Amino acid sequence: MRAVKYDTHNAGTMQKPKISILMPVFNSGKYIAETLDTVIAQTFTDWEVVLMDGGSTDETLTVARRYAAAHPNIRVFSEPDEGVYDAINKAFTKATGEFVYLLCASDGYLERRWFEQCVAAFEHDPEIAVVWGIPMGFSPDGATLEPAFGYGHFLLDQSGGRKPLLKELARRLVHPKEWWRLFKKMDAAHLAAIKSAIVKSDIPQKKEFFRYWLSTGLFFPDGNMCVARSVFAECLPLYVPGTREPGDWPEFYFNFNRKGYLSHGIPIPANFSQTGPGANEVTRRARAYNDAKQEAYFKKLAEFRREIKAHPETMVFRARSGEPIAVQ
Repeated sequence: MRAVKYDTHNAGTMQKPKISILMPVFNSGKYIAETLDTVIAQTFTDWEVVLMDGGSTDETLTVARRYAAAHPNIRVFSEPDEGVYDAINKAFTKATGEFVYLLCASDGYLERRWFEQCVAAFEHDPEIAVVWGIPMGFSPDGATLEPAFGYGHFLLDQSGGRKPLLKELARRLVHPKEWWRLFKKMDAAHLAAIKSAIVKSDIPQKKEFFRYWLSTGLFFPDGNMCVARSVFAECLPLYVPGTREPGDWPEFYFNFNRKGYLSHGIPIPANFSQTGPGANEVTRRARAYNDAKQEAYFKKLAEFRREIKAHPETMVFRARSGEPIAVQ
């Protein structure tokens, strides 16, 4: 791994925190103050932010350094990177927490007790390796939008996921090329995902989520999921410097479930993502690449589904320690 320049504005020593927030940023000065404020507002305070700047030319570093000066558990690093996954990889090598979050520069947390609830879930159940909640969309003016596509039907006190589903379909089908893209994607997993997103239901937990994933391919929302550090390292492919490939979140989701790790979902609005011009530059840089990766992901999922159907005895579930879970 290449050397990373340490920002001396917040040099010092810290005890290992319970959780680490990996925060890749690039020309995100418009958003990061609000984003960091949502971290600072959390009721659970045993955390660190590892902020990895990719060589911003706007006010990003000025804002980041101001927050780091006031909060010793916010650490700032800066050097040009090769994209978001390069930044995530470098942030992870600097992180020391037992559990890991990924926080994009234009996102933030809606639930002030989110860290507290995630840690409580992990402490209650040593088998789970991921805790996740419902992602929400926010417009630049601060008006609440709908839950993200595919998750609204899990929300407490909501009528279901029909509205975000129909809006997403309408948005895509305005463009003729999207009809062909939609047609190409209509395999069993995509049809199951659309059907499930319309029907109100509880979040499937642990082995039940594995079965749900097997039929729908639903991702964990990376903006709010909390992952056991060892599982994060095992399941997210290591970025190789010089490849210029943004990375592979779909591979993380596939590896996590294929290896038999278990999750716990909490049906509350946990985080938000900004929308509109200029928002979420980090995500934008990887979008086209991830679209292609998702197509490969669903093909692998179909192959794995056939494998499990033919040989269900080969599936082994594991606690976050990696140890197999005894069959009860």
